[in-house]
Amino acid sequence: MKIKVQGLKELDAALGQLRTKAMARGVIKRALIEAAKPMHQQAQEAAPGRADPNEVITYGKGDNRRVRQPGTTQALVQIGDRLTKRQAGQARKAGKSFVEIYVGTRDAKAHFEEFGSANQPPHPFLRPAYDSEAEPTIRRFVGTLTNELEKVAVREARRTARLAKKGTS
Repeated sequence: MKIKVQGLKELDAALGQLRTKAMARGVIKRALIEAAKPMHQQAQEAAPGRADPNEVITYGKGDNRRVRQPGTTQALVQIGDRLTKRQAGQARKAGKSFVEIYVGTRDAKAHFEEFGSANQPPHPFLRPAYDSEAEPTIRRFVGTLTNELEKVAVREARRTARLAKKGTS
């Protein structure tokens, strides 16, 4: 899939004008999360549910025993920057980025829902959401990033005025 996006050089220059790297990272992260919400919503709606959402499921044996918390698979589809220990290890191998967010699940057994197994047919819910929302998410990101930069500019202008009124800079 190829997507051509214009105007990112100007946005990058605007991000470079921010006071700190942390501010730029926060702006990008908020814009990414906002842009990915429709993909997250679509994955949640397509995720298969459980017959009894209050049932606590345990799997594994001995020291490897794990508990799948009550809730539905829909509740396990998340958006954010946190990964499980295993997923984080895989992400480290892939390399570091300035800002990353993820739409997916932390459930160790969700891949069986997505891809199936010898005893269970596949019920894909993440890949269809990605396929239909990848390009619109990137387009939304550019608009959302512009809005976030405008909000930061207003906040910085208020801060500058407040500091000028106090007589410090």
